Amino acid sequence: MSSDKGEKTKKYKKGVFKNYLVYILPFLAIGLIAMVIAITVVNKPATDFVHRVEKTLSMEIRDVEIKNSYSNSKDGKDKPEYGDLMGNVTIEACGLNCNIYYGDNRVSYRNGAGFDENTAQFGTGKVSVITGFDETYFSALEYVQEGDIVTVTVGDERYSYSVTDTEYIDTDTMAYQSENMDMLVLRSICSDFSDHGGEYLYVFAQGIDGEGN
Repeated sequence: MSSDKGEKTKKYKKGVFKNYLVYILPFLAIGLIAMVIAITVVNKPATDFVHRVEKTLSMEIRDVEIKNSYSNSKDGKDKPEYGDLMGNVTIEACGLNCNIYYGDNRVSYRNGAGFDENTAQFGTGKVSVITGFDETYFSALEYVQEGDIVTVTVGDERYSYSVTDTEYIDTDTMAYQSENMDMLVLRSICSDFSDHGGEYLYVFAQGIDGEGN
């Protein structure tokens, strides 16, 4: 009796497995094929559209090639090209240390910090601005304090600044460009997943006289 029951159980399980193979797997295969086709059909026009849009964008916000060369010109001549490695910025007090690339764009952010080409060159006695992501190279900026020393090294030149203020701002601001003074602005783009998502952390630092300026 028990053996008959065991045989029936085995036959039942085999039947269920057979039905699964016959009916379920084909549906899964068809669904997978349809998904691949849909992705392929949608992805091609979307990619083409993105490339067309990128061609209309100015160079400063498009991907550029990073070049490991130093360049700096106080008089505005021999202007660096987008992607040029300009130098390095450090703040020993909070542990910030990263390269500065010419161009305020996503490629610069992925490799270090980006120099805003619409602002003054270092050492000209005016406002210079560099930007980075708070999740990567500018992650230490949230720990900076008033009085910390910021050092920018460009080739053989070295420029020192003292932090005067830090502020989270919910919209990007260009007000600092109207200031005609020797100032460095470090602008950190806050991640959407951080406590300050959608904001910018601005660190303002005043140039120190006699330090390469």
